[in-house]
Amino acid sequence: MLKRTFTRMFPDPFAGMADEHRREFIRQTAFINFTRARVFSAILGALQLPLILVDHQNKAKGLWASTPGYRSLYVLHLVIGAAFLLYSFSAYAIRPRQPADIALRHRVMVILFAALGLFLSVAVSVNDQLIHGQITVYLIAAFWMAAGLSLDAVTSFLLYGAVTALLMAGLQLYQQDAAVLLGHAINGPLLSLLAWLLSGSLYRAREREFVQGTIIQQQRLQVKELELRQLMLEREKLHEAVEQSTRSLQESEAKFRTLAETSTAAIIIRRGGKILYANPAAETVTGYPVREILGREFPVLVHPEHRSMVQDWERLAMSGGAPSASCEFKVLRRSFDDRWVMMTAGRIEFEGGPSIIVMLYDINDRKKLEGRLRFARGSDERAVEAASLK
Repeated sequence: MLKRTFTRMFPDPFAGMADEHRREFIRQTAFINFTRARVFSAILGALQLPLILVDHQNKAKGLWASTPGYRSLYVLHLVIGAAFLLYSFSAYAIRPRQPADIALRHRVMVILFAALGLFLSVAVSVNDQLIHGQITVYLIAAFWMAAGLSLDAVTSFLLYGAVTALLMAGLQLYQQDAAVLLGHAINGPLLSLLAWLLSGSLYRAREREFVQGTIIQQQRLQVKELELRQLMLEREKLHEAVEQSTRSLQESEAKFRTLAETSTAAIIIRRGGKILYANPAAETVTGYPVREILGREFPVLVHPEHRSMVQDWERLAMSGGAPSASCEFKVLRRSFDDRWVMMTAGRIEFEGGPSIIVMLYDINDRKKLEGRLRFARGSDERAVEAASLK
């Protein structure tokens, strides 16, 4: 019933979320609370030293004898200093390294620190009724605990309820002025309620901040997952396209090889200067076995007296500025004899890279015939010239 009432007052930000998120929030909050409690306890323990020195000055002034509250205040300062220093050493001994290390003992230590601070502040405020009649120490402690520790509404309600009841009981015993007692009876519970409301509001605000951060993180993960899926899909499409292109290229190369193997023209494919492919007809034209042609520099196959001319023509042909579609030259065969060929050249994609394809047509017989014709024509011209002289 009490929990449902608090839930209506402080709506649960974790509604509809997985329980693991709530557990993670509790671990993180307990880790922060434990760290703060350890630091606060060391500070509060050390602060008692100057207060004890003031107590001794009050003793020297004779206030211990004239006002009984000063003597008991000194005892309270000793107890508070010892209690908080002991708590600080104990907390340091079991300190967690990270939120995942939080255990039940750490949560208990946090509640123990809050209870210790509030109950000791009540003791000081009750004792102050014998000195100046104020409850300032309790009010400072109540709001300090509300702002410094993130406690859930139920835990903080039980703590503030218990210390408020103890405060009212102590005031009834030690405050003799009815008007002052009435003022404390109104202000004490009211300010305790305000401190509890502040504690609950800050706790809920931290919950909402955690939930919003978790939602943002989940959205980022979802976006990253969608981006990853899209990237994988695009990668698969690209892979399929590459495979299809590879298959098409392989099919094209297979068809080319089939045609090239049966061609009577010598077909040579090279990249840079190195020969990558030569068909069987190249063996006939050059006199070299195909295995010896592969890996050679193409100019080696050209007769030395024609190499410069062939290189110039090929360079112009590749740039589209050649004066003719073909080039005639002599190849230097393996047997060191020469043979006339006609060459055409072009660009081609071969084995995954840009290459140059060269086709050599054997025109050696034609060149021999042309030579005989030139010789016969020359003989006829000389005979005619000799006859005319007679």
